[in-house]
Amino acid sequence: MRVILMLRPQKKFLEPWIPETSKTFLEELHKEISENHIRYGADLDVIARREDKGKVLYQYKANPDKCVQVHLTWRMDKEKDSKWPKK
Repeated sequence: MRVILMLRPQKKFLEPWIPETSKTFLEELHKEISENHIRYGADLDVIARREDKGKVLYQYKANPDKCVQVHLTWRMDKEKDSKWPKK
């Protein structure tokens, strides 16, 4: 059996953005996002993060031309206020 691993092509970002694919940022988003949040249930991939701030760039799987920038709070739990994590 031959297995071929397909990696997403790396995009180039302007500083202070750097490419990112760690599932840690996706897992944290899912921990923080409440059912009332506008991004709840969105199927996203992590594509970049800022080195200087806690912002992460996510790309919609169904529409790769559409991205959203999110500021994670790193509460490790659901946010009570549906405006957080803030876009």
